[in-house]
Amino acid sequence: MARNSQRATEARDAMALSLAARGLNTYEIAAELGYETHSGAVKAVRRALDRQQPADAEDYRKMHVERNQAYRKKLLPLLESEKNTSNYARIVEVLVKVDEREAKLLGLDIAEPAVTLTQENLTIVVAANVNVEAI
Repeated sequence: MARNSQRATEARDAMALSLAARGLNTYEIAAELGYETHSGAVKAVRRALDRQQPADAEDYRKMHVERNQAYRKKLLPLLESEKNTSNYARIVEVLVKVDEREAKLLGLDIAEPAVTLTQENLTIVVAANVNVEAI
């Protein structure tokens, strides 16, 4: 029985990933697949990506980067034409979000080391978001 449940979860996760690849957002995926909240859809897409072969996951990432580039290409001309309007701030806000999403997809948001401790030939790098007491 547990095996069937796992297969059903994997199938639902695969459907969530397929819907995401078609451009649905997590709220739409949640509604389509009957998740109570959008976070269920987020988790399903992540699980499906984790099960994907690295090349498949890279294709998915590439598709999203290309989509972000298309958004940016459409927004940048608006930025100039809306310079003296109330829409300007909103366009800048959306562009920043597109850039943040792309940085996350490309792994550019890795925390910089906060502290480097050196003892002879051993170097320990502690990231800014690590609880040092737990090490």
